[in-house]
Amino acid sequence: MLYLATQFVWFLIAAAALGLAMGWISHDGGRLRLAGPLVLVLAALWAAGGVLSWTQTLNGVAALWVESALLFAAVYALGCTLGSLARGRGARDPDASAGRMTGPGEV
Repeated sequence: MLYLATQFVWFLIAAAALGLAMGWISHDGGRLRLAGPLVLVLAALWAAGGVLSWTQTLNGVAALWVESALLFAAVYALGCTLGSLARGRGARDPDASAGRMTGPGEV
């Protein structure tokens, strides 16, 4: 994995930036849900790919594809999570309501 990270460093940065942007855009302002049935299924699939890679069940080009997919999926998911968390924290900021309309006599 370290070899892949050094070879694909710019693409990993792009995946993280895309994840940050998509996490920021897709956060709807509601309560952030980091766990659920879909997340558990995706985590199980990622772990199964990790086991295939760790036990060297796959070799050659197939292993390169699986390890690259695992690495990019993890970086993208981390970016999405961080983007959603950043947007969620900004919504709770007291200064975020600065643009709300005030009635007569309100400041």
